[in-house]
Amino acid sequence: MKILEISNSNSLSGGVFQMLELTKILAKKGYEVVIACRPESKLKQKALELGLKHVEFPLKRDTDIGSMIALYKYLRRERFDIIHAHHPKAHMIAMIAAFFARSPVFIVSRRVSFSIKDGKNIFNPLKYKFSRIDKIIPVCNAIGEQLAKEGVKKDKLQTVYSGTDPRRFNPETTTSNIRKELGIDENAVVIAKVAHYSEWKGYATFFESARSVIARDKSVRFIIAGKGTDSDTVLKKVKDAGLTDNFHCLGIRSDVPEILMAADIAVNTAYTGEGLSGALREALFMGTPLVAADVSGNKEICIDGKTGYLVPKLDAESLTNALVKLIDNPETRAKMGAYGKEYVMNNFTTEVMASRTLAVYAELLGRKPSVSFL
Repeated sequence: MKILEISNSNSLSGGVFQMLELTKILAKKGYEVVIACRPESKLKQKALELGLKHVEFPLKRDTDIGSMIALYKYLRRERFDIIHAHHPKAHMIAMIAAFFARSPVFIVSRRVSFSIKDGKNIFNPLKYKFSRIDKIIPVCNAIGEQLAKEGVKKDKLQTVYSGTDPRRFNPETTTSNIRKELGIDENAVVIAKVAHYSEWKGYATFFESARSVIARDKSVRFIIAGKGTDSDTVLKKVKDAGLTDNFHCLGIRSDVPEILMAADIAVNTAYTGEGLSGALREALFMGTPLVAADVSGNKEICIDGKTGYLVPKLDAESLTNALVKLIDNPETRAKMGAYGKEYVMNNFTTEVMASRTLAVYAELLGRKPSVSFL
């Protein structure tokens, strides 16, 4: 089986991580896999670091005719069995190129729950409904349900959950010095939110709830990490809300396992756009219970009353009540964390993700995988 995984992403986003893990696992199992990416991208740099085969195309925009022609010629020459697009611009470019190159199977991943009818790109709804697409892989059932409501045929949809590498997110092999680094008492309850700073990530709700939690218990500490969380904008909002003494705004960090291990509770307050939160998955791998807004795929990983608590979106009072329940009950935190770790180990590892993706490839090609994963 010869496979092309293609993305236009410049950054090392969650979707890029999934694509890299998929490529790495399939290549290790003996499949011929090539990454198509932008020449200046961090994806290219990572592919080189990992020793993964790659090819470069500009992939500038949906209507990048030059990339379409170059990719068409490449596909005609290389004769891939599977073309799998992981991000929107690559989706459009590869779809057209694969159509004219008569590539056997074309697949698209969908990782966010924003409407495909965004009003900005008139081609957006059409590119998800084009008959040339053999399968769309949503990363959670909620995204698949939304696509179906917006007119995508149900038989084109096959959910494959995103995965986390349990070797990296493993509390048994991770030593965390985060509390010491930040000067947090070992007995203090720590609440972490790992998410880039953006309005739709629900930081306003999170800050409002934090004020209520701190008013009740001044020993609670909050950690936020992700792009922009150490920006002047965020630091001013934290200061204006009177939260400075209790907040640690870390920005982009490479030690996310250590941060989540230091936390007693992990939070997701997004109110739109979310797919299957990587931070929630990762927190459960570290045995950390959740409080999450009930949007999109959150309910598929934050099982209410088992791995954490679901709360209505944009509802600071409900968020506060859920946090207080966990703050006051260390036994409940431990029980939810243990259940959550088992749950994600069975359903959300990178190996499971790769195995299920390979099953989609094989089904569409009408053949069984030549290598067993499990």
